Amino acid sequence: MAWTVEDLQALKDAYATGALSVRWGDKSVTYDSRESMRARIDDLERELGMRNKGLRVRQIVVDPGH
Repeated sequence: MAWTVEDLQALKDAYATGALSVRWGDKSVTYDSRESMRARIDDLERELGMRNKGLRVRQIVVDPGH
């Protein structure tokens, strides 16, 4: 199954309500914990290009007074 942004949003909406099950038309998925559901959300965000792929951003702050 190819996941869409709409599928991801449905998953996030279910997560926000505390539900562990999500239904898309005639299909449904039940997760065993909120942690596994959150992990799937994170995976889908990466798959759909909505998150960086493990890249870290660092900010360097320099205090010119010292």
